[in-house]
Amino acid sequence: MGTSVTPEVVSSPAKTVIGMVAQGVAGDPAFGALWGSFPARAEEIQHVVNDEHWYGVCRMAESGLVDYMAAREVEAGAPAPAGMVSWEIPTTTYVRVPTTLATIMNAFDTVYNSWLPSSGYSRAAGPDLEDYGPEFNPDDPASIFHICVPVTAG
Repeated sequence: MGTSVTPEVVSSPAKTVIGMVAQGVAGDPAFGALWGSFPARAEEIQHVVNDEHWYGVCRMAESGLVDYMAAREVEAGAPAPAGMVSWEIPTTTYVRVPTTLATIMNAFDTVYNSWLPSSGYSRAAGPDLEDYGPEFNPDDPASIFHICVPVTAG
């Protein structure tokens, strides 16, 4: 994350996302592998909202493992193509931090173990997001995207 990066606290409206899911432990190679197959299937998703953003959505499964979804935002009620699922993400306040693919695990570690304990915020319910905006280029290792961790004041 680096000392020159200042985390930003932002509010994000509710979203519906549709995508493909893998389950594993944090940083599981299966999560990255989803991005090898998901873009080709993403064209099957109807009613995409905000075409310039793609999402990685990470939430804890009941098993204690992590469910990770490579996803697109869609209009509420959009049908999920075969082999894909739909998740609802409520309106959430996030700490938003720029990172790269090479530094993503360090960025999450910094948010959870350095920023949160000294910020006046605590981890809130909801999934972590990776927001791959229009500036992101998956072929450029230095390309920037944002991680978003749900927080609440106090």
